[in-house]
Amino acid sequence: YADGQVMLTVEQTQRTDENVPAIFRLPTQVAVFVDSSATPTMYDIVVDQRKQTFTFPATNKPDAVVFDPYHYILGTFDYTKEVDELIFQYQNATSYLDRFLTVRRLAPNWEAPGVVSLLTEALEDPFWAVRNAAMDAIVNPYPIQLDALEKLAASEPHGATRAKALFMVAEHEIGGGETTKTLAEQALQARPYPVVAAGLSVLAELDPELAASTAAELEDVDSDDIAGAIAVLYAQSGDISKLPYFERR
Repeated sequence: YADGQVMLTVEQTQRTDENVPAIFRLPTQVAVFVDSSATPTMYDIVVDQRKQTFTFPATNKPDAVVFDPYHYILGTFDYTKEVDELIFQYQNATSYLDRFLTVRRLAPNWEAPGVVSLLTEALEDPFWAVRNAAMDAIVNPYPIQLDALEKLAASEPHGATRAKALFMVAEHEIGGGETTKTLAEQALQARPYPVVAAGLSVLAELDPELAASTAAELEDVDSDDIAGAIAVLYAQSGDISKLPYFERR
């Protein structure tokens, strides 16, 4: 940005072997967010050169510039954006995919103050893939994030996401593990099999005897997730009476 103008350079980088053209003609748009407005100014463009620069007017330095905001183009995008721009994009972009991608790109800065708040917010995002991405980004959850993770481990509707939250709570809970044990026992009553399997795996670390008796009740459930959790539990126990289970599976 300079002198009231935004300059956006786009380069097509596909390899040109095997008859792949060096240039595709790509009609799309650019969204320019200015003055903290959640409503961007939209510009129609056509990318039809290997490398080209587009210029747009802007009264101030943009809060965010989003190329192809409706994701018309099938491709992989490599771009550099400041942390503040990514945060603004997460909070104002219209597409869930923008929220997902910004969370992933902010992961290396997960400890930055603004990013901590964003990732905490993303743990409650309406879409499970964004909640997953937030969990992947958080290396060591802050207390407020741990509270959000406990809620996910207790009631998250998406099975794999709930299982991931349970494992994170088990890894990072402060104290004697009572909260984790309660969540694991609740998980055993869940419908999604990945959640049940996660509950069994976590319980095996906290209460091996209860986990073993629960595993015996689950042996006939036709689920690879549960079978895998039982197999790990039985293998670690070294109990040769469980060999028939391995033979059956």
